[in-house]
Formats: sequence, structure tokens, C-alpha cells
Amino acid sequence: AFRNSDSNGLPASASSYYSQYQHDRYQVSLILHLLQAKRVRFCSKSWWTRCDHYMDVIQLFQLYSDHLHRQLLPFWMKAADRSLGGVYTCFDNEGSKLVSNHKYTWSQGRWLWLLARLAIDEQHELIYEDRNELLRRATATADFLKKHVLLDNGNCAYLLTDDGKPLEAFPGSGLDSSFYADCFVVLGFAEYARAIRDESAVNWAYQRYERIAERVSLHDLLCEPYPIPEGYRAHSVSMIMLNVSQVLAEALQEFGHPGIQKVKRDMGLHLQEIMEIFLDAQTDTIRELIPEREQDHDTRLARHLNPGHALECMWFVMDAAEALGQDD
Repeated sequence: AFRNSDSNGLPASASSYYSQYQHDRYQVSLILHLLQAKRVRFCSKSWWTRCDHYMDVIQLFQLYSDHLHRQLLPFWMKAADRSLGGVYTCFDNEGSKLVSNHKYTWSQGRWLWLLARLAIDEQHELIYEDRNELLRRATATADFLKKHVLLDNGNCAYLLTDDGKPLEAFPGSGLDSSFYADCFVVLGFAEYARAIRDESAVNWAYQRYERIAERVSLHDLLCEPYPIPEGYRAHSVSMIMLNVSQVLAEALQEFGHPGIQKVKRDMGLHLQEIMEIFLDAQTDTIRELIPEREQDHDTRLARHLNPGHALECMWFVMDAAEALGQDD
């Protein structure tokens, strides 16, 4: 049932209610990216000259801003766990009933990132939320994760109970069944460090990153609920590592952390992997899986494309290229 799910580790019967969280999480992320664009890129004269319908863009910005404040945030702020920290994500399709209080680590990391980014953007007057309340909830989430998520081997637990006890999400897979959970924890703590100006938080994020990078280099990765087929190389690994290294590098840069050069080098390598290995130059598409054997190139797995992944990845690529000064 887990492998037939369309969620991050929930059984198929639970995928419908979890998908709403996934959808809203991406909407909030994209809206915040648009907010950032308004602050940073809209002031570029060259950008203006490329925009045929500037007022349409402003109207679109207002539409998303209203949707953020009137629809998305009111729902998810009510879903926050005010007593233990973190957020509840397992609701029925109508969003009216909580059907499980389990906490999936990668969702908690995403929640921490979102709260931190909202707090940063409020400081720049791009949104109108209570910054102190955002930071209180972010701190509660960070404290919850820091207290409960780490296992003895230095990896992050994939699934936690309401009060933070690690659970095995997939029978026989262990408690650390997906390195993506670790990645989203790093993303959350890196952004949280920037929002609250806490050097210890960015140090903690960097320590987790080093463990992830070690596992990637050794190909010691569990990727549930989407295990990489044997004999294939997955675009998703390069994509998430590009995002993690870019967000972490931004935080390290602000704090003058000595690990900045290493993380920037990693960022460049992951960017290169995507553009030179997974990008099909003939079709301008991103291939999700690259087979190791020549005879596997004309297979369903090798032909598989994921438009959502491609769009998300190009967002990461543009941010990383800008950070590395690679305008080409």
C-alpha cells in the first residue's frame, strides 16, 4: 500500500488528503518566490523591457498575494501544533477532520522553511503577517525537530509520532527510510537561521548537510516512498541536492561560515549534473532516470518525464546559476 501511494509515505487510502498539503505547500513556495521576484527582479530595467504586460504581472501578484493571505495561510496556521511544535498534515479531503496526528519529517522541515521565509518576507514588507507569531511557531518546530528527529547513526527519522517518537513507515525499511527527510530538515534550519539570526541553527544545518553529502557520495541512499530502480541514476537526487546546497549556501554566506566554499562547489557540481546529464539537449526535456546500461535506454523508465519536477528544477537552476554568477 505504501508503494502504491501518491504521498510521502502515506498508504494509498491516505494519499488524497495528503495531496492537498503537497499542493498547498508548493503554492505557498511559488507565491513566496513571486514575492521575492517583486522585490529583487521587478526593479530591473532589463526585466521591465522584456515584460509586455507589466500591469498583468502586478495583477497576478495581487491575485496570489490575496490567495496566500485569505486561503492558504489561514488553513495551515490552524493546523500548527501549538503545544508540541510542528504541523499536522493528515486531513480528510475537505480539510475539516484530522485523520492522523503522525508527523512526517520532510513535511515538518518544509513547514519550518515556510514559516522562516514568511518571517523574512514580512520583514521586507512583502506580506502582512505577525512576524513574532511566525517566529514563535518556527522556533517550536525547530525545537521539536532538534529534540526528536536525529537517530543514533546521524540520519533523520522519516516518521515521528505526535510527541516525537520515531516510527518505521515501511515494514523492514528502518527508521531512516528516506534521505529526502534529512534534506528538508536542512532546508528548514538554513532558512530558520536567516530568519532568527541564529548561528547555532546554521551550524546544525551544516552538520546535517555533511552527513547527507557523505551518503550521496557513497551512494548510500534510501529514497522511500520512491526508491531508485536498480541500474538507474535519478534526477531527483541532483535536484534536491541543488536546492539544499543553494539554500544552505545563502545562509552560510550571511553568517560567514567556513563551509561556504565547499557547499558552493557542491552546488556547481549538482547544477552541472542536471544540465549535462539529465537535460536532453535534443528535446529540451529533463529525464527523470538515466539507465546505466545501453539496452535500457528505450524503456518506459528511461522515457519517463515529470513536467512538475522539470519546472521546479529549473527554478532551482536559475537561483543557483544566479548565486554562482553563471548567467549562461
